[in-house]
Amino acid sequence: MEYSFGGQIFELLPEKAMWHQDSETLFISDVHIDKIHHFRKNGISLPANAGHRTLIKLDALVKRISPKTIIFLGDLFHASDNNGVLQFLQWRRSISQIQCILVVGNHDVVTAKSIESDDILVTELYDFSGISCTHYPTEDHKFNLAGHLHPAVKLKGKGRQSIVLPCFFFSENVAVLPPFGYFTGHYIIKETDDYDIFCIAENKVIKVH
Repeated sequence: MEYSFGGQIFELLPEKAMWHQDSETLFISDVHIDKIHHFRKNGISLPANAGHRTLIKLDALVKRISPKTIIFLGDLFHASDNNGVLQFLQWRRSISQIQCILVVGNHDVVTAKSIESDDILVTELYDFSGISCTHYPTEDHKFNLAGHLHPAVKLKGKGRQSIVLPCFFFSENVAVLPPFGYFTGHYIIKETDDYDIFCIAENKVIKVH
């Protein structure tokens, strides 16, 4: 599904990422490497193998797309005290030919300082062809590409049936990506005439508003 934003054409991917073909740049937000391990360490019982699913999904997407650059729009990591960080950095070394940029999110504050030597550019704001890439959505810039909100849309059917699906949403000058990682939670976006909303369902991107 293609979408024009900020004078650029992006492809909205069912993996919950955005692709800019002309520059071969992949945009991903809220990966939250290894959030599952963090919760398990704090006594919350979740399946141990679930924590690897996000990195496996990321690796599969990168192999499918073959980007020159990956821009992570914040919250790449969930905490700095688990094996997920080490696993990610090992994976990053396996794709050393790809430029990696991390726009720092609220969960990256501690970890970001320790990964700058791993060939990852760490910044609080990154300009992409006149579009300001940040973690938190902001209207301080002409065009802004961000994450953080974990947007989702609630679709209602007959007989009180409903389903909540992750989504991309676009206002006139702000674009927000859904969270890439598993077990990240969501924030339901209320439909307004000012938004274009695309949900992800059964490996498809579908315009719902």
